Amino acid sequence: MGALVRRTMRQGLIPTVVASSKATTVADAFATETCGSSSFRFGTFDCAVLPLEGVRHDGQYVMVKLNNGDAVGRLSEDAGAPHSLALITLLEIALISACKYVEMTYWPVSLVSDAWIRITPKGPDSSSHDKSAMDDSTDFVDSIMFDWSLGVVVTGRITSAVDHIRNGLKESDTFVQHAESIGSKLHSKLDTHVETVPLIDYLFRYDVGPVARGKRRSGGRRDSFVTQDCTGAVQDVILSTQSEIREAVSSHWCESTVPISMARVEPHSTFSRRRPSVRSTLDGVRWHVRAVGCERKKKQLSGLVNYTA
Repeated sequence: MGALVRRTMRQGLIPTVVASSKATTVADAFATETCGSSSFRFGTFDCAVLPLEGVRHDGQYVMVKLNNGDAVGRLSEDAGAPHSLALITLLEIALISACKYVEMTYWPVSLVSDAWIRITPKGPDSSSHDKSAMDDSTDFVDSIMFDWSLGVVVTGRITSAVDHIRNGLKESDTFVQHAESIGSKLHSKLDTHVETVPLIDYLFRYDVGPVARGKRRSGGRRDSFVTQDCTGAVQDVILSTQSEIREAVSSHWCESTVPISMARVEPHSTFSRRRPSVRSTLDGVRWHVRAVGCERKKKQLSGLVNYTA
């Protein structure tokens, strides 16, 4: 994914949905319900794939437009049958215009329900008191809850301006730590914090830096603490209702202290409308919930181990 973004950025473009890790392959992103901070507008990554080229099990070369639900259904059913797809050779991906920077705005939230409201787009009848953090200029949005009562919603707007520029995260730091530090200083719901970062830093902000990766490979008792801390954490689920989110979050906080991220996912992309029979799991607005910041807790726990050893 990192190579794809770098290549398209040379032309002033990026994929409509970008996976949060540079190491995610395009094939993996297409095969799974991969979400990104732009999923509130464009759906999952595979929704931005227009046609695909491949080879069927009977050896015939085919090109399929993914807004043709019947054609996709015939290729995907009865895996191993002569008419089903054996190999994908090419994916054509929708791109959007991009500048070099993203203006990020941090909005404090104190409840999961607050985050839900903040990342729900304003409707045509919304009042001036609407608590949504989003408007027509919003390109990216997600939220992070660090515990039951502390979180932030982070909106992003692609820009060529360089006000409040921040040149990326320190290698020993993580985006989750940085966001928590900002959120803890925003005491009023009306407070916000604005900063501008390079676009590629924003897209892959959840990637662990090289220093943290090196520490993770060190082995020993510290790694066992990390594993235990992340056990029970909610793992990349797409949910449809507030009650499902509350249940997942409640279960998560009972088993883990790792922060969680929540993002809105539209059922379809404007680039590739699919029939409900093809995308039955995304026939309405969904919410992507996942654990983030395991390295953050690892750093804290490693200090505890050093002290008690």
